[in-house]
Amino acid sequence: MADQLDALEAAIRAGIASALRSRASVHRERAAEGMATLSEFPGVIVRSPEASIAGKLAAAFETIAAELAPPPTPPNPPPN
Repeated sequence: MADQLDALEAAIRAGIASALRSRASVHRERAAEGMATLSEFPGVIVRSPEASIAGKLAAAFETIAAELAPPPTPPNPPPN
């Protein structure tokens, strides 16, 4: 029973991490859309408040997803 719960928990965590990464991608696009450069001032980027918040949300979602994602399984060593 514990193994089943471990497998279920891992599947739920993987699903949540995937959903958070997907949401982060949407917010990264919103952040990019809210940025502009000025031809008069090369190297200056103007960011709307909405773009700033979207970028911060994306970073937060990615951090949470990394915390929830199950660790990668190590490859099986070759037989001797």
